[in-house]
Amino acid sequence: MLFRSLKALGIVPNDLSKFVKNPAIPAWNKLPDNLKKDFARDMEVYAAMLDYMDMSIGRVIDYLKKENMYDNTMIIFMSDNGGNGAMATSYPGNGDHKYLDTFNNELENRGLKNSYIEAGPGWTQASTAPFRLFKLFTSEGGIRVPMIIKMPGTSKNPGQWNKSFYHVTDIMPTILEMSGVSYPTTYKGNNIHAMIGKSMLPVLNGDAKEIHSNDGMGWEIFEMKAYIKGNWKILRLPVPMGSGDWQLYDLSTDPGETTDLSKEHPEIRNELISLWKEYAKQNEVFDHNGHFDSI
Repeated sequence: MLFRSLKALGIVPNDLSKFVKNPAIPAWNKLPDNLKKDFARDMEVYAAMLDYMDMSIGRVIDYLKKENMYDNTMIIFMSDNGGNGAMATSYPGNGDHKYLDTFNNELENRGLKNSYIEAGPGWTQASTAPFRLFKLFTSEGGIRVPMIIKMPGTSKNPGQWNKSFYHVTDIMPTILEMSGVSYPTTYKGNNIHAMIGKSMLPVLNGDAKEIHSNDGMGWEIFEMKAYIKGNWKILRLPVPMGSGDWQLYDLSTDPGETTDLSKEHPEIRNELISLWKEYAKQNEVFDHNGHFDSI
């Protein structure tokens, strides 16, 4: 059902059929009935939160219209990263369950006062499917997110999908250009790093379809790495979530990162690895030993 909906909306390719399952998550039909009831209630609470968020966004928009500010307002809505599959007990100091024991998470109290409800890795995997894994990973499930932008005034192509690559660092250049504000080069005698992103205005104004046709972008978190340029992506995840080595994917046909194309296109893989090393050097990425990361 989920794949059919995403295909109908044009979010994923129509011939997409594969999905990399998180090996740490058991199948739903293998769970005992009491856990199924708990997890089902957790998703009910999560769905209610989304419904309330949707209503609240509507209240903001209604207010802007009431005050005659809507037509002159730019609205950007996005997620900061993929769904959060980490449990509260995985954070420092919470591993012995004493933290969760301070809440009342009985079934009838879930979602009410003094309960602590989280989606958990199972529902997060379902929410980010068909993309691989979720937050804290550099796979698509951890870095690919939706973004909706409403421009001031009348747009040339309202309600259009744009599937080209954008990054969160593109937001500041966009707002600065719209505001007619220049980005400073120094502050109190200190040089300021140049902005990484680019203004999205050429696309938002309908004058272009993409802004990063010749650019690449890298990621790193907890020794997990990725680099994207065009439709190609290299990804390095430690075992057991990955092979521990750089893998190559064509995101245009395989956004779920299911088929490693390193052997078929070694020259593309090597080029992106070189670009990753440049990215790491420019952004001062260090490994867990405090050394410059060049892997």
